[in-house]
This record gives sequence, structure tokens and C-alpha cells, in this order.
Amino acid sequence: DPTLRGLPIYEVEHATLADCLAHFEALHLVGNKADIAEKVMREIRSRLKFLNDVGLDTWEEINVGAAGADYGWNLYEGPESDPAYVDPLFAYMHDGDPATTGCSITGGAFYAPATAQFPADLEGDYFFADFCAGWIRRIDVPSNAVVGFATGINGPVDLKVWSDGFLY
Repeated sequence: DPTLRGLPIYEVEHATLADCLAHFEALHLVGNKADIAEKVMREIRSRLKFLNDVGLDTWEEINVGAAGADYGWNLYEGPESDPAYVDPLFAYMHDGDPATTGCSITGGAFYAPATAQFPADLEGDYFFADFCAGWIRRIDVPSNAVVGFATGINGPVDLKVWSDGFLY
């Protein structure tokens, strides 16, 4: 049977996000292994932290995944003042200025390509799109600032950083 660090693959496949994140945060590589894996490990750790939530009636969200966190998804959309629930890192409404609102968050990709095609300050940023509004925005991961990236896209359903360094 194939294993990963002594665990059968089926157990690894069914691990929680919290368990996966704990594993990768505890993994310390040295020397050439650390150099080779740096960007990949950064992306894995980041991806395990961001959760897109397609809203129902009023809000779309990006949440920071945390073990045991309750986002109130069965009760609330968007930010709430109830301290029992964790607010999203970023949320946008369905109504308002089309440049900053939408109705269906789609995709989600961290920019960490082997060959960069965009400016260096975008490396590690999280890109996300909205299907209805046809835009792509990004979160500058160090500051959590959200800025526009592209508009006029016809119904984006996913985002991927390809090996050529471009976003598709």
C-alpha cells in the first residue's frame, strides 16, 4: 500500500484542513530541499488558509481557515457583530458599484509560478474572480489589501496560475 509519512493514502486524503495545515507548518526542510520547495510550500500553506464562500442573497466571502472556527455560515452572510462567529477576511455585497460588487465568487489562486510574468510584488498574492461581475481582484497577502486586477471578463468560473506564469 502507498503511504505518506507512514499514513495510508486514504487517511491523508481524508485529513481535515487543520491537520493538513499543521503538517505543512511543522515541516521544516533544509538546504537544497528548502530552496527547491520554498514557493510550493508557501502556496500550500496559504491555500490551506483561504476559503471562498459563495453567498446566498447578499454577500460573497473569503475566510481564513482555522481549526474549530465557526463562520456562522448557516446563520449569516458577510461580516457580523456576533463575537461567537469569525468574520471574513474580505466580503463584498451583491448590490452597489459593479466595480466592487458581484454575485458569485469563483476561482482562487495564489500567484507563485515557476516563471513570473507579473511584477514581483504580486508573487504570493491571492487572486479571485466574480462570475456575474466579470472582474478579477487580488488580496495582497502581507497587508490583506484588496485591489482590482482585471475587468470585462465573460463569466469567469475558475482561476489557475499556469506553468508559463500567466493567470488563466
